[in-house]
Amino acid sequence: MKPGDKVWVWDNHAHKIRPIELSYLLPDGRMGHLGNDVNTMYVANVHFFPTREALCEHYRKIFE
Repeated sequence: MKPGDKVWVWDNHAHKIRPIELSYLLPDGRMGHLGNDVNTMYVANVHFFPTREALCEHYRKIFE
């Protein structure tokens, strides 16, 4: 993943799945996104999914 890529995340604050665009790369290699408000910040590779379907499948396996 690189800045500018569109990915899908679970937004725990809003309780919904949403697409975001990765906006920066941290020195340790993790990608991040900082939204328009302080409550919307994502930093981690493991919680970003390339498609909505991939995100749903990941959580489906956890809750089966």
